[in-house]
Amino acid sequence: MGSQMNPEQIKKMREYLLEDFSYFAQLLTEPSFFDVGFHTELCHFMQTSKKDKLIVLPRTFLKTTIAASLYALWRATRAAIMKKEFLRILITSNTTPNAGKTVRTVRSLVEQNQSYHLFFPDMVPNFSKTRWSDSCACLERPVDYPEGTFESAGIGTNIIRRHFNIIIEDDTVAPKKDELTGEEAMPSKDDIEKAV
Repeated sequence: MGSQMNPEQIKKMREYLLEDFSYFAQLLTEPSFFDVGFHTELCHFMQTSKKDKLIVLPRTFLKTTIAASLYALWRATRAAIMKKEFLRILITSNTTPNAGKTVRTVRSLVEQNQSYHLFFPDMVPNFSKTRWSDSCACLERPVDYPEGTFESAGIGTNIIRRHFNIIIEDDTVAPKKDELTGEEAMPSKDDIEKAV
């Protein structure tokens, strides 16, 4: 795609991607997974609804991919380029490793996605000179905040002296396997209270 676009076209496309989350999500998602009707509506809800949002979808509907990974990357990229504001986003999940997987997805997009490199080269950091792990990853920014652009934490993680602009909670309560039967069991009241 990039070799067929001139600098003016790249600039115009970049503006579209920053203005509309659904364009950004569609560009960075495997085409066979992105359902234009359904996922465009989800993206518009993410972009235009009030401050607090709740997304409930079955497995395999790209909830985490779109509502956690791509949305976090779009918000951070958009804020840095359009507002010169450098967001700090906390991504939480039922466990720290699961939250880290979401940050890893963001990292993979920044590291490997050719479209992201084409349209947002100024956001790609020097990976050897910045914090770049599943627990903390920073996009290119002139300010070195104590918090990364993206940080991960599990439920019950003690987070003190850190300040985030956005908190994304993804699957903070998850079913557990019953030790006797091996079947999934409903989360306990204690698990739900911890997540809240």
